[in-house]
Amino acid sequence: PRPASDAGSGSVVKPTVFNTRHFYCSASGTSAGTEPVWVTTIGSTTADGTATWTAIRALTFVGTLTGVTSGNRTFADSATTDPPSGWFTGGKFTFTSGTNSGLSREVKTYLNSGSEFSMQNVFPFTVAAGDAYSVTAGCEKQRITDCRSKFDNVYNHRGFDLLPGMDKIMAGGLPLV
Repeated sequence: PRPASDAGSGSVVKPTVFNTRHFYCSASGTSAGTEPVWVTTIGSTTADGTATWTAIRALTFVGTLTGVTSGNRTFADSATTDPPSGWFTGGKFTFTSGTNSGLSREVKTYLNSGSEFSMQNVFPFTVAAGDAYSVTAGCEKQRITDCRSKFDNVYNHRGFDLLPGMDKIMAGGLPLV
């Protein structure tokens, strides 16, 4: 059993058994002496002593690959179906078993359909179904979708999402007549 402790509003906890959720303290209080049975629907609350926790999507996922699509760069985990497409784009993918154990790469894209991860760079050794991994949510420097909705950290936003992209800058001016 865990000891009862004060839970401050805004703190985030991970359950002892991974369930693709973290829990945000939405009403401070004293937690119970044992871990609660978590309600895992996003936005739902779990009572824990006098504290209340709200379910949010985990920022780190663990899993096991179920297939390799393209060499040592693109692979899938059919069990990772919860996060929306783009959730891990720009994140860090680290193998925890297999010939690439301990090696990390940046995620180029994550597609929910097929639960497919594509890396910026290839892994040096053979990637195989059954290799275990951990992956963290990525940041695409978008104030609303990343800083506010994903990380609840808009005050530290360091992107420039309101500036025109390179296509607008490189378009040039109007032709001289």
